Amino acid sequence: MPHLNDKRHLVLCFVLSFALSFVWLPLLHATDDTAASIAKFQQTMALKGHASAQYKLAMIYETGDGVTQDIPASRIWYSRAAEQAYKPASYRLTYLDMLQNHRSADPHWLQKLQRDADAGDGEIMLLLGQMYARGTGLTVDLKQASKYLRQARSQNIPGSETELAQVEASLKQQDDIQIAANHRAAADKK
Repeated sequence: MPHLNDKRHLVLCFVLSFALSFVWLPLLHATDDTAASIAKFQQTMALKGHASAQYKLAMIYETGDGVTQDIPASRIWYSRAAEQAYKPASYRLTYLDMLQNHRSADPHWLQKLQRDADAGDGEIMLLLGQMYARGTGLTVDLKQASKYLRQARSQNIPGSETELAQVEASLKQQDDIQIAANHRAAADKK
């Protein structure tokens, strides 16, 4: 096989990198473009008054998925959806208030949340999973968070997969720490 000289090698690398930039670079940005397209679609539907689109747009602003994170805009869209009796939106507004004011969940509100989650509302399952995972309004309980997030994921609720992955990573880390502590304790006994 002939050996490429430095000049040919450099030209070949440049040509390949230039060609690949047209193939791979768009793929790298496809996720951002998709999220932005989804945000734009939800905004179009939200402006037409669709409560579920208003809720989804609010979630997009809350998480910053496809747009710049904007909690005030999120509150506006949740409020519009809540005005149409879209229950998950009113729950999210309460959640945002708890986050902002660092307060515990009202027991009656939490009972309603639990009841709706038990009735199969995936959006509420996501919310409860987030609350348990972050300790927002109640005590951190990663196992409970995982339970609710798995249920939300089974209903294909946007955001549940990412939240569940984070919770499961934290649970694995806790398990690893416990295993290491058990090994140290066993070694100390010897």
